[in-house]
Amino acid sequence: MDTNEQHPAFLRARRSLILDHPFFASLVLYLEPKQDPSCKVAWVDGKTLGYNPTAFEALAPKEAAGVLAKMVLHCALEHHLRREERDDTVWKRACDYVTSPIVRDSGLPLPQGTPEDAQHAKGFAEEVYRALQETQQKQQPNASSSSSSSTGVGQKQQQNQSPSQTAPQTAQNALQAAQAPSTSAGTPQGQKTAPAQGSQAGAGESAGGEVRDMPGGEGQSTASPAEQSANGQEWKVAMQQALNNAKSQGTLPAGLERHIVKALEPRTSWKELMRRFFTAVARDDLSWMRPNRRYMPQGVYLPSLRSERMGEMVVAVDTSGSIGAHQLSQFAAEINAIAEDVRPERVHIVYCDAAVGKVEEYTEDDMPLKLTPCGGGGTAFAPVFDWVEQQGLEPACLVYLTDMYGSFPKLEPSYPVLWAATSDREGPFGETVHITENSK
Repeated sequence: MDTNEQHPAFLRARRSLILDHPFFASLVLYLEPKQDPSCKVAWVDGKTLGYNPTAFEALAPKEAAGVLAKMVLHCALEHHLRREERDDTVWKRACDYVTSPIVRDSGLPLPQGTPEDAQHAKGFAEEVYRALQETQQKQQPNASSSSSSSTGVGQKQQQNQSPSQTAPQTAQNALQAAQAPSTSAGTPQGQKTAPAQGSQAGAGESAGGEVRDMPGGEGQSTASPAEQSANGQEWKVAMQQALNNAKSQGTLPAGLERHIVKALEPRTSWKELMRRFFTAVARDDLSWMRPNRRYMPQGVYLPSLRSERMGEMVVAVDTSGSIGAHQLSQFAAEINAIAEDVRPERVHIVYCDAAVGKVEEYTEDDMPLKLTPCGGGGTAFAPVFDWVEQQGLEPACLVYLTDMYGSFPKLEPSYPVLWAATSDREGPFGETVHITENSK
């Protein structure tokens, strides 16, 4: 698009990035700019960068540049591709919490009212979303008395987003609209939300702009998996090139580099990592004492397995309230799938917060196992290992599903341990796989 068609305020903001922040500047050129008076400030969907020219006029040039940087970060981190069935408003808030500190650490200011939360500054959007959802669920019982007033607020926000009312009449009105606090409350858990497209979006838009789902081609409202994959790959290449260019010029802030390098790292599926762990643990020794009878009719003598199944397995579940029902269900499904292959003699399910609360046992005849949330309170990991010792067990392995926030045992046990972490923390011993939703 001819840059002469763009609003001077947008051009000033982009020029500021080109002069002082080449990393963001090179990425913003991958987006098609579009004036959109119906949005609050700006939006991005992986292809288009929409902006309200009146709102941009009201922002200081550096703040407008910060908004542009924030928009391209959403694309570089593929936030426009990863919402899936998640609540749209809560997802946008989670993405804001991830991108805002990166922009500020890069030396760019953001408009007042841009959502930020220091405790979520280093997480992936999926992790932050889950934390916001769990916080919301805990607050729901206490918020029933104010539900009617909340509904009124939501209706008022929807009215304010109609096309006839969203376009600010003056620069001052635009700035006030952009800085108005936005809600992070979403639709009830489990309810599918429609993709945010074009001027229909806005419920979760903040003063720093919003990320929208990537639209599909040929008039399709939602991009196909193939389109999403191609777009994600394009942004990975663009981000790597921008990173290399900025590093060669010596203009890339160290904090930004850490975030970008982490985003570019290939992430192996946690399910695959778990399967590798159990396969290694369950690998039976080969023995020539009993030739493998399967190949004997062919005149081929190969060693047979010394044992045909894995020993006892311990599955510990953190019940402090940090593990959501969806994670528990995913984890249980994968444990069941793996158990079909390695065939443990017995599975001990140990539920623990600050102390062991409940223990269940499964044999092969009892499978599939089911995990049920229970308990609450603080987290200590030592009680599970103490319980294993008290029972006189020598398990083939112990896998612990937890967010990794708690006190660890001082001594490493003799058996293999796998920490199935729902955060980015590492276990003090054993192996760790990160069951973050973005890693599938």
